[in-house]
Amino acid sequence: MRFENQQFDNETIVLDDNEYVDCTFRNCKFQYNGGDFNIERIRFDSLEFTVGGPAARTVLLLQSLWAGDVGRRAVLGLLESSATNSSTQ
Repeated sequence: MRFENQQFDNETIVLDDNEYVDCTFRNCKFQYNGGDFNIERIRFDSLEFTVGGPAARTVLLLQSLWAGDVGRRAVLGLLESSATNSSTQ
């Protein structure tokens, strides 16, 4: 579902299978489970973020890798390359 130019207050926002464009979030929690989503030009006053399903397993993998120096460099490399790729699209 697409949400555009809307304000959300005190809600749990499910990112999966949704699109948020030019939206404002006040005191909201973002929930991500690993599905497709799109966010553009969003604003929020605070951010609580939770993950479930495949996304939670990905976070567990990244946490495990982060524990060692080589793994930490790999995770940082992934984050840097992801940021570079998304800014060029």
